[in-house]
Amino acid sequence: MSLPAEVLGGAGPLARRLHHDHNRLWAARVDDQLTGPQYSVLAVLLDRTDADHTRLSSLTHLDKSTLTPLLARLEQRGLIAISPDAHDRRRRIVSITDAGATLVDELSPAAAEVGRDLLGALTTKEQDDLLRLLRKAVDGAANGQGDNTIDHD
Repeated sequence: MSLPAEVLGGAGPLARRLHHDHNRLWAARVDDQLTGPQYSVLAVLLDRTDADHTRLSSLTHLDKSTLTPLLARLEQRGLIAISPDAHDRRRRIVSITDAGATLVDELSPAAAEVGRDLLGALTTKEQDDLLRLLRKAVDGAANGQGDNTIDHD
């Protein structure tokens, strides 16, 4: 009995394989103490200065149950600071520290290299097409749509 192609060669298994390869390259070339999602949070904060949990969740595509402990680890390492919003005590504002900004600056070249190497077997056009199609698939899945017409071009 043969397995359907989707079991081994479908979107889910291929996405897991690419994710595994990304994590392996990241640990080897960037930092084995800072994960890709942690780096993403720091990079967003470096670009935006500060953000609340909801905005960070949206910008990094991390759900709050993942983001909250991730932020706690970054705060323990002194890479971010979390403080109550002066205007709304229920909101917590996250900002990057000098140590966090320095780390992002140091790791950015290696992080970019991982992205290039992960898709290195593809031409530049193929990489652009793949990323466009992945965004479309992600947007469609997030909106519960099997066929999505959102285009990020």
